[in-house]
Amino acid sequence: MQNTCLSEAGWYSVCCRTDMARPEAPFGRIPQFKVGDKVFVAMLGPERGREGVVIHVTDHAGDFVHRYDVGFSDGTLKRYFGFEIDLVPT
Repeated sequence: MQNTCLSEAGWYSVCCRTDMARPEAPFGRIPQFKVGDKVFVAMLGPERGREGVVIHVTDHAGDFVHRYDVGFSDGTLKRYFGFEIDLVPT
């Protein structure tokens, strides 16, 4: 399979994560992140770079799109799609 992602546009980390594709399940059914993952807001805007922890992963509702509830150190909570967040580098 050829990599068709636009890495120079910043999409590589979203659409080409090697841990997303698993042979035992069709693409898209396995969440990108799990509870306890340290993530940062990757989307453009005032929250970009903000770090938090995934505290809940919603089941997809037939659309194969998971939503992630992220808790922040100031006690706030916000729901994101997988393309809006990314793992904090270790």
